[in-house]
Amino acid sequence: MLGKCNQPEEAFAVFLMMLEEKCTPTVGAYTALLSVYARNSLLERAFYLFEEMKNTPNCYPDVVTYSLMIKACGSAYLFDQAIALLSEMRSTGIRPNTVTYNILLDAFGKAGMFEEMEDVFLKMLEEGDCRPNSWTQNAIIRSFATRGDVQQMEKWYERLQNVGVQSSVVTFNILIRAYAKACLFDKMNFVIKYMHKYHYTQSTITYNILLDAYGKAGLIDSLEGVYKEMRSAGVKPDSHTFCTLISAYGRKGIGEKIGKVLRQMRNSDIEPDTALFNAAMDAYRRVDNINEVERVLEEMEERGCQPDEYTDKILGMVYNGDGMD
Repeated sequence: MLGKCNQPEEAFAVFLMMLEEKCTPTVGAYTALLSVYARNSLLERAFYLFEEMKNTPNCYPDVVTYSLMIKACGSAYLFDQAIALLSEMRSTGIRPNTVTYNILLDAFGKAGMFEEMEDVFLKMLEEGDCRPNSWTQNAIIRSFATRGDVQQMEKWYERLQNVGVQSSVVTFNILIRAYAKACLFDKMNFVIKYMHKYHYTQSTITYNILLDAYGKAGLIDSLEGVYKEMRSAGVKPDSHTFCTLISAYGRKGIGEKIGKVLRQMRNSDIEPDTALFNAAMDAYRRVDNINEVERVLEEMEERGCQPDEYTDKILGMVYNGDGMD
């Protein structure tokens, strides 16, 4: 029951009701309530409940509870408290598992605390039974990829391969995105060929990354080749796919193809969102087709999509010559 509550007050009310009805509190019930507090960034309440849990018979926190609290501290950049919790769980005989270490690795990586991240990784290896997995690899290489540090990303990828970690489609998507942002198309294509060779199925996300890379580089032939392959492979495009195609054609001034993509979108079961309509209006603005900008705006309103700040900037460019570009 508690696990289905998203609102803290609702979850606390359910917890109290359980106690009032003489239900014996369990580690699972406490952990579920802690999870709600953590998701809503209510750390003070979470720590109060956590301490109460320690003093409740048969409800001492387990590895799941400690991992949850460590994640909450990491998300709030309370790293000293996260490390203190790790030490505390060890001192009480609760062994951290791979999930616990992955949570810390991810938190340190997102904060750019790479020395601390490596220390956690080495401790993980020392444990023996906490082997790094694909999630470990993704957290580490993503931390470098998001900062554009391709060299360190590659170094860590090799290091993790050498300790036996198996890559996943998510791993390859991280590599492809990093190479795309760095305009390293040869390396990007090498990863794609590797995926084909070893029968990894490219996802919608994989194709969207490639489309975005070629679209921003103005390589329309390559973009259309990827989109054709995507459709041949039976991979379903999403709203982001159509946004990317429309934006690419707009930047290159190919107005007739903007309409073609919009027709494909309308004939699909994709529900267009504000971002897609913005992309279409901006693309038509770039090819000086004001009539189509207004048609897209009208369709946006008819479908109940709310304009946002970017919509206003586009319209400012269309009618006043203000805003962006």
